[in-house]
Amino acid sequence: MTLMRALHKWIGLLLGLQLFLWMLSGFMMGWFDHETVSGHALSRHEGHMDHAVMRESNPVDPMAFLTQDEKAGALKDISLRTFLHKSVFAIRAENGTRMIDASTGQDVVVDADAAKTIAISDYAGEGTVSSVTAIEAPTMETRKRKGPAWRVDFDDEGASSFYVSAETGDIWERRNDTWRVFDIFWMLHIMDYENRESFNNILVIGSSWIVFWLVLSGLVMIGEGFKRGDFNLVSAASQRKRTRNLTLWDKSGGERIVTARGRITVFDALATSDLHLPSSCGGGGSCGLCRIQMDDAPVATPADFRQIPASELQAGYRLACQHFVSRDARLKLPDHLLEARDFEAEVVSATFLTPTIREIRLRPIAGGALDFRAGSYMQVTIPSYSLNRDDAGVPAELRTAWGYSEASNDIRLKAPLHRTYSLANAPGETEGDFLLNVRLATPKAGGEVAPLGAGSAYMCQLAPGDRLALRGPFGDFGLKEGGREKVFIGGGAGIAPLRSMIIDALVNRGDTAPLSLWYGARTETDIPYQAQFDAFAKAHANFRWTVALSESVGPSWSGARGLIHEVALRDHLATHPDIASCDFYLCGPPLMLEACIAMLAQLGVREDRIAFDDFGS
Repeated sequence: MTLMRALHKWIGLLLGLQLFLWMLSGFMMGWFDHETVSGHALSRHEGHMDHAVMRESNPVDPMAFLTQDEKAGALKDISLRTFLHKSVFAIRAENGTRMIDASTGQDVVVDADAAKTIAISDYAGEGTVSSVTAIEAPTMETRKRKGPAWRVDFDDEGASSFYVSAETGDIWERRNDTWRVFDIFWMLHIMDYENRESFNNILVIGSSWIVFWLVLSGLVMIGEGFKRGDFNLVSAASQRKRTRNLTLWDKSGGERIVTARGRITVFDALATSDLHLPSSCGGGGSCGLCRIQMDDAPVATPADFRQIPASELQAGYRLACQHFVSRDARLKLPDHLLEARDFEAEVVSATFLTPTIREIRLRPIAGGALDFRAGSYMQVTIPSYSLNRDDAGVPAELRTAWGYSEASNDIRLKAPLHRTYSLANAPGETEGDFLLNVRLATPKAGGEVAPLGAGSAYMCQLAPGDRLALRGPFGDFGLKEGGREKVFIGGGAGIAPLRSMIIDALVNRGDTAPLSLWYGARTETDIPYQAQFDAFAKAHANFRWTVALSESVGPSWSGARGLIHEVALRDHLATHPDIASCDFYLCGPPLMLEACIAMLAQLGVREDRIAFDDFGS
């Protein structure tokens, strides 16, 4: 539905522009004077047939003057007519029309002087002939006319032009500047930008199908709106006058009752009470971060189905931005939301772990150390800013890897936005400070040009002493209870929550169950925390970790190659004696997540044994 909404919006905008052109061109064509446009106002309307001349003529037999081709079957018809006050036969054949003198049988030629005389005799304006030009092929002003012609131009205000057939002396067209302007609007109206002749072109046909699709997609979205109660005006009016009590609680033990006005979303109702659910889509239902659990949950919306696993839907999880406050309700909020706080933190250090991932160490300025659970994340406010990418503090040796392929050197953010980043450290690891891993999205080598992300570009240029506004911690992504084997699969900046949970399990909890980390990277330089995980593997017998490189592999690399979920399957999961006893923790690029979840589903792993975090990306 998100993709449909986006397509509906942008395609509707494009079609709206075309509708404006249709309306404007239709209005203008109606506004122009038809007689002026058609050129009739320039004509004397006296006709070219001199019947007195025809009555006085004593014509020859035209059949005696036919060419061999005309006698062989190319002849179509012969007509008697007048041309410049004398009778002529017009002999029309497959290859054109010629005229012969009706009295002598001699060929009659329509030369420049004849064309000029014909045009002057028909012209009703006040100008004089300024030029006579031979036309060998049809022009935009003669369109479908065939055969040679003469263009006779007059020096009047309308720049009138008469087109006279060089075969018959007939006046084909009378054009002027009014017609030429009209013709532009005609072109816009029929969308025939090449020939300006026919409505039956691919653009008009395509527009019709687009309108048909817009109608269908609009009906689908209207249906969704009905499910949400958007069109229940009676209920909406009554709900707005009433207030409801929302009882809020989370697993950390906090509980609170807030009063909310009806007909606003749960997301907005909590925000009015300074309980800000995480969100990166602003309530559009596309990021899935504002997930709550509701007693007696309402019917799930399509957005709920897209963002929430089936097992959690059955357990009453819903997106707060998709449901209105319509009754008293009891809500379970994301862990620690009631304790989440807004605060400022100062950058203590900022270090590139890889060419594209920067570790930022932050220290809260007030309020003491951050109390969080391994796997939690923070919401960061990115202020409006303007930055030249060469001033982003990227070491020169890393700029190539950053993919400086954006067309503009300037990165601008006009309005603040929010970004979410997982905590990379375990509770108690960094003496009150906390770590964020920020990855700058870059195109693959040889891939399409991609702009630098406004959020990550800002984060990556931070230096010690800079300050950030944050909110949190948030998140349900964390270690499950029980001593089961834990399998972590990740890639990119997804290493952050996995590192936090692994250290928490090994160091803080003293977990002795098997624990493995499978990390996918493009190249050898894209592996963060390599020395630390090697040290963990030596210090903890129950821990192992494997890195698989998917792209460039140096001659010294002896490790795994390929996509990380395929390596994990090949080297561990496919032959696991009891895979149902494992807990899986996933975090990384969307495609990696999709592949991992599909693989685990094929292996028969239950949904409740799979925890993942994708920040709605």
